[in-house]
Amino acid sequence: MGKIRIYNRRFYDGLNDLDLVYSIKKNGKVVEQGRIDFDPNIPCRSYSVIDFDPEIRSDGEYFADFSFILNRSKWFADRGFEIAYSQLKLSEPVAHQAIVTSSSMPLTLDDSEDVVRISCGEIEYVFSKQT
Repeated sequence: MGKIRIYNRRFYDGLNDLDLVYSIKKNGKVVEQGRIDFDPNIPCRSYSVIDFDPEIRSDGEYFADFSFILNRSKWFADRGFEIAYSQLKLSEPVAHQAIVTSSSMPLTLDDSEDVVRISCGEIEYVFSKQT
């Protein structure tokens, strides 16, 4: 089971005006999202620990994004404004199989002054060094 430490960096106030929302991304796509309940009465300049245990498999690269969002409008920002953000890596990237080309279609690389050109048979990728 995982744990998250929430630290109140405010000098004179609790976290009553904030909601903690999260999303789990697998290979860059959101697969889970929600709200995490926590005690907003964390004393100033101290922290609280909460449990966080998302389902992570070994079929991709997983990240967790956390945001503290205003749950009511304030003088400086409207309700829904993101106050703080953090991202945690939950797994290592999955190794992909190498692409093997046959000798009848060799992979070629041409690194010229303004472009890099990679080709294999009828497929060609061109990358500009200018942009």
